[in-house]
Amino acid sequence: MKFYFFCIVIFILNHGFLYGQNKEILGSFYGNIGIGTGFVPVTTQFEYTKDSLLIGKYKYGGVNGAFLNCVLKGQTITCDWKESKTSKGQFEAIFDEKYALFIGIWHYYSGGYGGAWTGRK
Repeated sequence: MKFYFFCIVIFILNHGFLYGQNKEILGSFYGNIGIGTGFVPVTTQFEYTKDSLLIGKYKYGGVNGAFLNCVLKGQTITCDWKESKTSKGQFEAIFDEKYALFIGIWHYYSGGYGGAWTGRK
């Protein structure tokens, strides 16, 4: 009996039923990203895969990027970002209580600060 209970708990954890998916984070956010010495408009999107993994994508100028390995804890999200084989780093942001806007930062894995990143639905 304990084994079956353990299996059910593992299934629930793996499929997101216990913690659930935060549906409020889904969709498009429109804001600005700090690039160099200025800001440019950016569209940021978050979604869940069929395996309940939180991922996303973004676009500014002619650049398309992807968010991978996203973790949402409360109102804080962290993701790895990737634009090419060599342009990679981390994104971290804090959402308001309704998940309607966020303010965050991005940086390179190599250690350099990238800039601010904002978004609003």
